[in-house]
Amino acid sequence: MDTISRILVPTDFSAHADEAFRVAQMLARATGAEVIVFPTIAIGPPPDPAALERAAATAASYDWLLFTSANGVRAFFARFAARGGDVRELAGVRIGVIGPETAAELERRLLRPAVVPREYRAEGLLEALEREDLRGRRILLPRAAGARPVLPETLAARGAHVDEVIAYQAVRPPDADIDGLRAALASGAIDALTFTSSSTVRHFAELLGREETARLGRSPGPVVACIGPITAATARDAGLTVHVCPQDYTAQGLAAALIDHFCNPTGDRLSRVVR
Repeated sequence: MDTISRILVPTDFSAHADEAFRVAQMLARATGAEVIVFPTIAIGPPPDPAALERAAATAASYDWLLFTSANGVRAFFARFAARGGDVRELAGVRIGVIGPETAAELERRLLRPAVVPREYRAEGLLEALEREDLRGRRILLPRAAGARPVLPETLAARGAHVDEVIAYQAVRPPDADIDGLRAALASGAIDALTFTSSSTVRHFAELLGREETARLGRSPGPVVACIGPITAATARDAGLTVHVCPQDYTAQGLAAALIDHFCNPTGDRLSRVVR
């Protein structure tokens, strides 16, 4: 294996925080590298808490409840529990989630999703729902502020009545060591940089600065690994060159792909990443 001395794993402490920590643990165990988990954002309450309160109070009246992240599950059920809700109220509501981590968070509330798509992104959930007759169906969609519109727009186009509610929003972490981050990247001390969500990319770029992010993308290192194609597209939009994008869009898939690449170098610095 080529030597990997230091890997930076930005995390958003939100939808994909658990994935970031799992990537870090897997990489540390498998490579012996120093793995730094760097917060890019923290989670804040929704701009309109009353809207989430109303959604939690009326959830049982919907035909479908869709979650796109584990953090959406946490935020929604925190409100649901605060009003004295009982999960048995949701017996008539079908639940869909994106990804196994979100499903696991749901199952901690003794609820099992009816739909978990094979592809862990909005498009995968839409594909999984293709056989469902959604005309006239009421769908509740609690999720992060600023999420992509493809899910509610496509569901509405299929005839569903979609109520999207902001369950949480991202805020800048108060104690992020930006100067230390810049110094580590500029010195070449970071061998690999992994992203587990588009939000980590966006907020990493905001913390580092757009120009410096683009400059990093033009440099010979560190190598950049993204958990899936949506995250990779966001990274490219930010000016980064993406070298790693596994076929399995999970924390385990990302860690395994990065390790596999470092085990199979092709001779130059940039080759020490997975395709």
